[in-house]
Amino acid sequence: MFLTLTLGNGTKLHYAWKNPPLEPLLCVHVFNYTNSDEYFSSDNKKTKSVKLKVQDTGPYCFRETIERQFIKFRNNETEMSYREQRLHKFDTDNSIGSLNDTVIVPNVLILSVYKEVKDLGSFQRMFAYAALSSSGARPLIQTTVEKYLFGYEDEIFSTIGQLHSMFSSDSKKLPKDFGVLKKRRGLSNDTVVIKTGVGRLDEMGQVIEVNNQTEFSTWMTPFCNQIQGSDGLFFQRSKVQGKQDVKLFHRDSCKYLPLQFDHVEKLKGGIPAHRYRLRPDVFNNSKVENLCYCNVTNSCSVQGALDISPCPSVQGAPIVLSRPHFLDSNVNINNKGEEIVEGLQPDISKHDFHIDIFPIIGLTVRTLMRMQMNIQVKNPHNDRNLNPFEDKTVLPMVWVEMNSGPEVPEKMYSLLYHLSYTMKWAELALKWLFLIFTLFAAVLLFRMSFVKSSRKELILISKKSKPGNNIVSNVYVPN
Repeated sequence: MFLTLTLGNGTKLHYAWKNPPLEPLLCVHVFNYTNSDEYFSSDNKKTKSVKLKVQDTGPYCFRETIERQFIKFRNNETEMSYREQRLHKFDTDNSIGSLNDTVIVPNVLILSVYKEVKDLGSFQRMFAYAALSSSGARPLIQTTVEKYLFGYEDEIFSTIGQLHSMFSSDSKKLPKDFGVLKKRRGLSNDTVVIKTGVGRLDEMGQVIEVNNQTEFSTWMTPFCNQIQGSDGLFFQRSKVQGKQDVKLFHRDSCKYLPLQFDHVEKLKGGIPAHRYRLRPDVFNNSKVENLCYCNVTNSCSVQGALDISPCPSVQGAPIVLSRPHFLDSNVNINNKGEEIVEGLQPDISKHDFHIDIFPIIGLTVRTLMRMQMNIQVKNPHNDRNLNPFEDKTVLPMVWVEMNSGPEVPEKMYSLLYHLSYTMKWAELALKWLFLIFTLFAAVLLFRMSFVKSSRKELILISKKSKPGNNIVSNVYVPN
């Protein structure tokens, strides 16, 4: 049965992988800044006594459908390349609020420009800061939830973008618009290669290549630049069965996320699933294995979060990843031990990240993944337009939850049941049949050996019984 449980061409599992029957719930919580006018007042720029306040609004939920296209097999079907297409349908039943809700949020486009400007020469920087000031560019912007999620433009940005091309020697272009989910919607530009499990089931779903590259060029060392980990659907079953750490490949951050075994969950019918949680030290920059994510442009001053600005997916924007509400992080604490942004309430029960994996084949059966997107303010020269922000202040933007639901779909449950019980009993029956066959064969061989030996003895006696042979026999006759 395991021979058919691969992603090889024509298998049932391949068709289910190509067009997954699941429609997971993608929910976005937007941080709305409620006191921006007071914060940017002239008085506060002098005193810096007012702190920014945020309100966790939403969630704004969508049903996400996935289709994998442009599939090509290679190396005797042991590997497969593809691109993903994702569509989103707004789910009013699970949402709180409308996509037309107005929010005040960090202006990613303008803050991206400030990140680039800070590295210019003094004269160029002074000219750029003056242009930014006269343009009326502000680090926070008022927009609708829909535009912030799927793409908004800043009219001021077109002029500023021209300044960037004039002064910057960097060949990359700043994005003309920005949307939290924009790159996730529609057909992905990335071509991913994974193992199909053909020939080696334990490798099924392991990512080995992205856009014809077997490693990134983003980080400092080959170790951190490795492309490795699960595609999210299948994990290495040997490690899951052994309750060892597993890796989840996270393309947008150009790295993998480490998951550690927590406990065994019981699904419908008592089917076991191993619950894996995101390691709490995933963004701990003091760990040796995380040091190589720090480089000249990506310092490790941010503890408990990851600056992914070098990653192509964010196009140079100073985006920082963390857990929701800065769970397991000190990012929101200043040198005085005070909160930088008020209104955040980290809670493991609300902001946890875990995946339930069926250990027999390493299949993901339930997910509840949560991650937060933030932006870092680059203000090393204390520009007045960014006051009262301190340099490297991290502003929360949104946190996202991907939830497959508490119940396993019926089609998947049928597969899990047969793998857990039907195949288990079949294997047990085969073991008993093999044992019985072995015993029967041993008895048969013994009988054949005994008969052969008896025949030899009869032939010998027959020869000795011929006339002329002296035979002495003792016969016992009972009374």
